[in-house]
Amino acid sequence: MTKKTHFSKIILTTLLITLSISCGSNIKTLSKNFVFKKGNEKITFEILNEKQVLSLSKSNRTKFTFYNVDKTKVNLAGQTIRILPESQTSENETFIEMSPKPENLIDGKLSVIVSYKNEGEMRIFKLLIPTEN
Repeated sequence: MTKKTHFSKIILTTLLITLSISCGSNIKTLSKNFVFKKGNEKITFEILNEKQVLSLSKSNRTKFTFYNVDKTKVNLAGQTIRILPESQTSENETFIEMSPKPENLIDGKLSVIVSYKNEGEMRIFKLLIPTEN
C-alpha cells in the first residue's frame, strides 16, 4: 500500500467517524437482515460462510450488492476490512475481506459504516456484524 493510499484511507475513516458523530441521528443501524433500502436504492450485505457470522482473528469473505446505487461512489469504513481484487470485475458487487479482532468489536460485533451521496443527499448506515470465536 502506498503512503498516499494509506493517508487517503486514514482521512476517509476520520471523516466518516466525524460525520457519524455529528449526524448520529441520521445514521441507520442494521444488525439483523443487512439490507439498506431508500426508494429504489438498495444495498445488501452477506457473510459468505455457512455460519453467517464473522470468525474472530480469521479472514472472512463478505459481499455488498448494490441495486440502483453506483458502487464507485460508495465509501466503506471499518477496522480490519479490505476490498478484494475480484470486486473490479463485478458491476454491482464488492467483495470484502474482514478479519475482526476482539479489540475492534462493539458489544461483540464489528462496526462498518457505509455511505454514499445520491441526488445531493448523503445516505449513511452502520452495519453491526455478529462475530464468534
